[in-house]
Amino acid sequence: MRNDVDVLLKKIKNWRSSKSSKIVIVAEGDDFGGAYKVGDLIRTTCPEFDVRVTVLGHIQRGGNPSCMERVNASLVGYNAVLALKSGHKNEMVGIVNKKITFTPFEKAVKHIETLDKDLLNMIEVLSS
Repeated sequence: MRNDVDVLLKKIKNWRSSKSSKIVIVAEGDDFGGAYKVGDLIRTTCPEFDVRVTVLGHIQRGGNPSCMERVNASLVGYNAVLALKSGHKNEMVGIVNKKITFTPFEKAVKHIETLDKDLLNMIEVLSS
């Protein structure tokens, strides 16, 4: 493993200066310890570089939630628990016009007659 790190650092030091940016891709579950450790290593070894670490999975899932998204998620979760405790069943909790609403599942999906074939294909490709 240390040999791989040495090879990476040697490559980084030898990158052409004519390039304005570089990208290092780190596989999830790598032996070194992940993208943040690689980023820290490059920062300490090459302090002249502006190192930024991005975890693709976080971006794909929407990135960091805003304050309002956190509040809305908490509000929906809280009301879902209250609804279950008071006997609500087969309903979806949501926010419409800044107010908590409950929609029966059959009404929530009633307007969907067929699934989009392109979306089904995308799911198949992404899950392989």
